Amino acid sequence: MEPCVFCQAEEALVTEYGVPICRRCLGNGKPGPHRNASVCSALVRDLTEATAQFESAFIEFNSAMGDIPSHFPHQDGTQRIHNISHALAAARKNRQRAHERLDNYLSRGIVPNDGE
Repeated sequence: MEPCVFCQAEEALVTEYGVPICRRCLGNGKPGPHRNASVCSALVRDLTEATAQFESAFIEFNSAMGDIPSHFPHQDGTQRIHNISHALAAARKNRQRAHERLDNYLSRGIVPNDGE
């Protein structure tokens, strides 16, 4: 078992969204170190997914840049790098957004809307 991501003091008994959380921090009617552990665990999950997507896009970008000069005709190679660059920028933006949402929740208690 992994330690709780919030209090680190107890073994996690409940895993919500793949994030280990102990029963005390999850609630059970008692306030834990965070206002709502399920909201926080969802934000941590979103950040983890966004980071994984960014890392995947970064690996693909480095691979494409390592192929230069490649066997692709010039226009196709240029378009491929352009597309991969846009995917990397989008993944970076999503990761930053996930960081901001989690930070706003932890530091100010702002619960983001699903559309944010």
